[in-house]
Amino acid sequence: MLVRLGINLYQFFVGKVCLEGARNRNSSVFRVIETWSTSFVVDNFKDRVVEAANQGIDTVRSSISYTLRNHTENLVLTGTQNLDDTGNSLANIITGNSGHNVLNGGAGADTLIGKTGDDTYLVDDIADVTIELANGGIDRVRTALANYTLTGHIEYLEFIGTQNSNGIGNNLSNTIIGNAGNNILDGAAGVDKLIGGLGNDTYLVSDAGDLVVESVSEGIDLVKSSLADYTLTEQVENLLLVGNAIKGTGNDLANTITGNTANNILFGGDGNDALFGGVGDDKLIGGVGIDTLTGGAGVDTFALLETGGDIITDFDPSKDIIALNQTAFGLLDQIVGSVLNATRLVVVNSDAIALGGVLDLLPSPLTRLIYSTESGNLFHDANGTGPLGITNGLGESGGLIATFEKVLGAAPTLTSANFVVDSIV
Repeated sequence: MLVRLGINLYQFFVGKVCLEGARNRNSSVFRVIETWSTSFVVDNFKDRVVEAANQGIDTVRSSISYTLRNHTENLVLTGTQNLDDTGNSLANIITGNSGHNVLNGGAGADTLIGKTGDDTYLVDDIADVTIELANGGIDRVRTALANYTLTGHIEYLEFIGTQNSNGIGNNLSNTIIGNAGNNILDGAAGVDKLIGGLGNDTYLVSDAGDLVVESVSEGIDLVKSSLADYTLTEQVENLLLVGNAIKGTGNDLANTITGNTANNILFGGDGNDALFGGVGDDKLIGGVGIDTLTGGAGVDTFALLETGGDIITDFDPSKDIIALNQTAFGLLDQIVGSVLNATRLVVVNSDAIALGGVLDLLPSPLTRLIYSTESGNLFHDANGTGPLGITNGLGESGGLIATFEKVLGAAPTLTSANFVVDSIV
């Protein structure tokens, strides 16, 4: 019912609401004059809704981009256009339309409901709730919260700001993007893409299809992998095996790779890597570079691919093994996989003897290993009594293989039983 009170001044009733408003051809101004719940229809950017406090639960139905004014609780978008809509300081319910919406609840514990478009939710309160339907478009949450977990049917999570934030995906194939802080990103179920950005980020990887993306100079980053076999992607420095993980492989950076309680195989790849086996019977392969190998508990195998000077920190001669790569050390004339012949290991008490060519004057043409108890250095005497041996001791292809760190001031006591020549890689 519409009652005309004067020129361009009306009072009318819609359902349970009594509105008083002024109208002209371009805009409308409505104010509530009773305390019932109110619905407003807004279709012009000049339309203005005026509400007082404690005037019921009010709803604006808008076909344009709109920001709720004070004391209005709910906003429903109509039509099919792509609209941006913002709440106020109340606990708003904002519902999108079939277009691509940007829904921002503003302050307060808000409920943001998307529809069939590709919607973006701006979440700034830990009590905010996002609701999406299955097949409701490709949707994104943008947030500056310290912790956020994607609700169902939302594909993207993006952190903004510089604070340290932790993000968890859902059972979809999510893309989770960090900010400038130190982020912990966990895609959860599904094949996920995790992008850390700046900061020292941690990635939890649980699916073989998960992809970790890092760029140059974006912090010191860590992957925690529960996969049976995982290889670090580019620009990620560190790897920690968790759960039932078995094998971990580095990249061309200086990686730190740490095993778990299983029997791990750790391969550093290129770079000067640090490998820690942990509990279990582990195999540590430094790869290229000067690597530091720590077996931990268990019966461990330290695999040496070539000369270069790897550092072995905790070799226990009573149980641990040194595996020498057949490609580099095949001239030791060893049957692959068998214990080293005793004639191929010479133990001396001085590096000077090993490096000075003295051994090449001994009556043996054999390619040998030379171990100095003075320093814990293990050398490859590649040329036996060849002419190069007279000048440099170890031959053209020989050199330092590894250094065994001393325990209580003494290098470990090695015998040929501690060595095998094997096909390592």
